[in-house]
Amino acid sequence: MTDWLLDGVLGLLLLGLAGGALHVRQLYAGVLLFVSFGLVLALVWARLGAADLALAEAAIGAGLTGVLLFAALARQPLAGSEPRLTGRRRLAAVLVLLPLLIVLLPQLAPLAEQTSRVPLQIDAAMAQSGVDHPVTAVLLNFRAWDTLLELAVLLLALLGARQLGPLRMQLSEPWPLLQAWGRSLAPLLVLAGGYVLWRGAASPGGA
Repeated sequence: MTDWLLDGVLGLLLLGLAGGALHVRQLYAGVLLFVSFGLVLALVWARLGAADLALAEAAIGAGLTGVLLFAALARQPLAGSEPRLTGRRRLAAVLVLLPLLIVLLPQLAPLAEQTSRVPLQIDAAMAQSGVDHPVTAVLLNFRAWDTLLELAVLLLALLGARQLGPLRMQLSEPWPLLQAWGRSLAPLLVLAGGYVLWRGAASPGGA
């Protein structure tokens, strides 16, 4: 009963925070709700037993993205420039989304009654994956190209941002404290990544 209550509270929190982040009028409050949504989502991933996804959500979804949103908010030229959604635009959004829901719901309903063949295919190929846990096998072997392309996209985005930096962005020098942290934490991050890869061979993780 306690587990069901905890899961229900987390689900309601996710829906409430997501709705608040989308519809709140103040941008500052919207960013706070978005960061809170990421933290609650990290708890949900932890409840599902996916510790690597929980860490990634907390660090990237809530932490890094929250910092970027707060930095963008600090560069707003006007103090009262929060967007306002008029009644006409709300009605237009409902008229667009309602037909989509009517079309999608009948297509999603049979999924709960059908048995997917993917778990059986994964079990049949586990011997060739070299690991013991299906989550790690999917991430590192069965969809390795997808994971590799995600890293390539991030690398191209970083190179593009650095290329445009001297021309369009005024990049300030990093704080001395951040430089010291970077030198100290880089070896620990490499060690932690290796541990997650090794541990993921027999438990959720490995990405």
